[in-house]
Order: sequence, then C-alpha cells, then structure tokens
Amino acid sequence: MDSGPRSGEFTAIPVADDDPFAHGEAPGVMPHQGIDRKRRRKMEDAHRVGMALEVLTHYGVRVMHDRSVPGSDGVIEQVVIGNNGITVVRSARLMGRIRSTKNELYIGGANATVLVNGLRSRVNTVRHLVGGEAEVQGAFALTRRRRDGLKFHGKIALGSPQALADYLEQAHRAEPDDEHLGALAEELEGIFLPAAMLS
Repeated sequence: MDSGPRSGEFTAIPVADDDPFAHGEAPGVMPHQGIDRKRRRKMEDAHRVGMALEVLTHYGVRVMHDRSVPGSDGVIEQVVIGNNGITVVRSARLMGRIRSTKNELYIGGANATVLVNGLRSRVNTVRHLVGGEAEVQGAFALTRRRRDGLKFHGKIALGSPQALADYLEQAHRAEPDDEHLGALAEELEGIFLPAAMLS
C-alpha cells in the first residue's frame, strides 16, 4: 500500500486546468515536507524564480524548469529560450551588496564565487550540447533581494527574480510562433529531461 512520498522525494504541485501556469507542467517542483530544511528552501527558491519567469511565455519565450544535466547528477533550475539565445538560471537565497572582482563575487559579504562557478559550468555544458546553434548566458536569481535592477559579474546577470524576468523579457522577447525557437526548444527538451523522470 502506497502511503505517499517518502522523505527526500518530491511532490508535484497540483495545478487546476484553468490555472495560467498550466503549460504542461507546473513551474518548478515543491518538496515534500519530510526532506531537510536546506533542500526544501532550495526547492522553494527555484519555484519562486520559476513563477516569476513563467510570465515570459506570454512573449513567445520558452521556459523549461527543473532539468537534469546529461552525464551528471546535476540539475538546471530553469532554461529560458528566446530570441537572443538561451539563458541558464540558478537561484540562491542571498541578499546584500554585490561586489564583483575579475575572479571573485561577494554578495552581502559572503563569497559566492563557488556558486557562480557552478552556474558557469552549467552554461558551458549547455553551450557544448547546443553546438553553437544559439548564444548561451547565465543568470543568478537572488531570491532575498528586492527589485532594484541588475548587476553583472562578467556576462552573468544577478538580481531579484522579478528584475531578471524583466531583463529576460527585453532580451528574449519573440513571436509566439517563431519556428526556429520552437525547433530549438524541442531539441533542448530531448537533451535536458525533467529531473523528476530520472529520480
């Protein structure tokens, strides 16, 4: 007899048929109560960012959530596909002043270099897998940051989920029936499978 999800498993968010976010899958996955606090917060942050980015679909932009990284046990939280290429999005529960040097990133006094290097690694993986078909960039959603514009660390955009959504809307706005984007999104769907399928 199945008693529901066990500790460490995820539960899909129930979505009503008339829900504006019901585009085949809910934006992100909310964790089951039994998992540890740190992992639950990470999933809540990814969900919050997914909800902010979902509005981009109204502008012809494709958004994929919670995707596995081929050849590893890593996960890409969001992949945004639009007119100017692909943006790989990662979230972190950070706030405070952003200070960037050539090789290091500090957010609120904490060294975030390892986090941004992990994002760069995901960007390079996507770049390699799409083989130059599209420009690939990274974006860091700081879920505890208020809406106050963006900062950049090299080519990686950093800001609140809403600031990133506004930036990506302008950068990636496309026609809803853009055939090239549709083909690219379909190709990426086949490469980056939903993480839940592989767990």
